[in-house]
Amino acid sequence: MDRAGSAHGPCGRARLRRWSLAMRPLRSLFPSLGAGLAALAAAVTLTGASLPGPAAAERVTPTTALNLRSGPGVRYRIIDVLVPGEVVNLRFCRASGWCYVTRPGPDGWVAGRFLALAPGVRPAKPGCRWTVAVGTGGSGFAITCRANGGTVVVRPPRPAPPPPPTPAIKVRTDLRLSPGARVDADTGALIGGTAADFQYRNPGRRVGSWELKALNGARFSAATYASRPNHATCAAAPKTRVYVTLSSLRPQKWVCLRTNAGRIGFVRYDGLGRGGRVDLRLVTWR
Repeated sequence: MDRAGSAHGPCGRARLRRWSLAMRPLRSLFPSLGAGLAALAAAVTLTGASLPGPAAAERVTPTTALNLRSGPGVRYRIIDVLVPGEVVNLRFCRASGWCYVTRPGPDGWVAGRFLALAPGVRPAKPGCRWTVAVGTGGSGFAITCRANGGTVVVRPPRPAPPPPPTPAIKVRTDLRLSPGARVDADTGALIGGTAADFQYRNPGRRVGSWELKALNGARFSAATYASRPNHATCAAAPKTRVYVTLSSLRPQKWVCLRTNAGRIGFVRYDGLGRGGRVDLRLVTWR
């Protein structure tokens, strides 16, 4: 062991220690392997996952009095000493075997081979242990189960990419439309011609016939919503309707739309006023 990494112990001791930790995001994977493990009667190792970032810190404890350093290596100054039984948060490790930990006191770097599971953290399956493997390809997690010998390697799936950020809102406006008015939902302006996305009209000139008609390739969603839909909801909603009758929409309900420029938005129907004027709330994302 490296005496500079541990606060005590002889240098160059032949026996190397491997350290373990419980990685919660992989626990859900492991029970599904149970049937295969029993049939194979083998040792199973999962490798290849990157060590977690700050959102996935794991609780570990030093196995010996352990120097806490300002950087990942013995050339960095000692800023504190961790004592056995002290629980710290493991944030990530480097391929060199140095790990960054956070704690109520100063945060810093420690030699990872002197870390072990914190009390109460255990693998999901008896006879199995969680380990950290560090090599030239970087650091990764491993689950090792001992049976009748042999090894089967199963690589965990890559984590799902984060969802794309919600586009900023381009248009947010309240509209009071008279019969025949045309709206460009990409700007919120009342306009005619090919820029218009929908028109407010009453083709039957009778109560209950008021409607919004999509224009120039714009479309409304088939579904209506009792609460404000977000961008993801409106983006995923099938947009196939050309006509939306206000009698079917009802006040304080939303309908999604796709503009003729391809933007996503929604319209909220707020009610009818004198002279057949309609109040709408329009939101369009960039």
